[in-house]
Amino acid sequence: MYHNKKGSDYIFLILLLLIFSIIIIPSTYANVLDFLKDGFDSITGRTITSQSTSVSITVGNSPPQITNVSINPSWSITNDPTSNTTLFFSFIVNDSEGASNIDTTSAIANITNGTNGGMTRYNYTANDGGCVSSGTIGSYMVNFSCTFNLVFYDTAMNWNVSVYVEDLNGNSAQNNTVKFTVGETTSFSLQDSAISFPTATPNQEDVAQSDGGIFMNNTGNDNIYAGSINVTAVNIHGDSIGSTFIPAKNFTISILSGTNSCDPSISGTYKLVNKSIDETTAFNSTIISQALLPIGPAPHNQESLFLCLVHVPEDLTGQTYSTDTEEDWSIIVQ
Repeated sequence: MYHNKKGSDYIFLILLLLIFSIIIIPSTYANVLDFLKDGFDSITGRTITSQSTSVSITVGNSPPQITNVSINPSWSITNDPTSNTTLFFSFIVNDSEGASNIDTTSAIANITNGTNGGMTRYNYTANDGGCVSSGTIGSYMVNFSCTFNLVFYDTAMNWNVSVYVEDLNGNSAQNNTVKFTVGETTSFSLQDSAISFPTATPNQEDVAQSDGGIFMNNTGNDNIYAGSINVTAVNIHGDSIGSTFIPAKNFTISILSGTNSCDPSISGTYKLVNKSIDETTAFNSTIISQALLPIGPAPHNQESLFLCLVHVPEDLTGQTYSTDTEEDWSIIVQ
């Protein structure tokens, strides 16, 4: 029988190449099945010019918008520590989802002045009902009205209004673009309009006033600093016989009480001088350099002064001595 060795060699070579390919291909791909499935196009080194991927985005509800923040212009600070001044303002909320999507219980507002410790006045609807819905405007808007209480010592400067609201989807909006100005007012009050002393005798010393003191309150929003409080005094003549009098220089005024108010050598106690001309100047009035009246609620806005008759002149006659025949003494702030 004739045996074709050359043909057998070809068959053997083909089988060898096939076995070699099966061995090499898995070193490039995870397994032979991947190669058979993907075909020759997936062999490493062939250029891939396109790939596909999925894209998705979720679009939520539009947040509400706050517009038309408006302040009632007809108001002013009241210089009365027993009352407040009410500030009214309003704003409009617009929601593209409709007015019914606005949470009318969520409105919050505050007003602030300054930074780093400036004053803040809050108004939370949930607590005090200060910002409430006053009705819808068309199909997409709700009008809110708010009130704030400003007190007499709220500082004179620009205040910023900030309002906040939410919708039923959890979106929120804030507007803090509106400002208003509080003017400065310098004002104070005296608790008593009259000062009295106990009965004294000629040549007596250190007679302190009997009504406890002169009690002052800062009822404005302007700090009255040390050195800004003056007292003008006049000689006190007898009501019956005006030829005898107690000189103003015989009195002292002090931020200290008791016997300390009678000793001008002690810091904080000052001798009075007689007012000789109508105008009040540093030359005819006494500056109480350590007395001051800061702004704020009581007792922070208070100061007490104490008078003392250091010496009763020995030539006085027995009668009442007062300012009834002269002008009254004055306490003046600058």
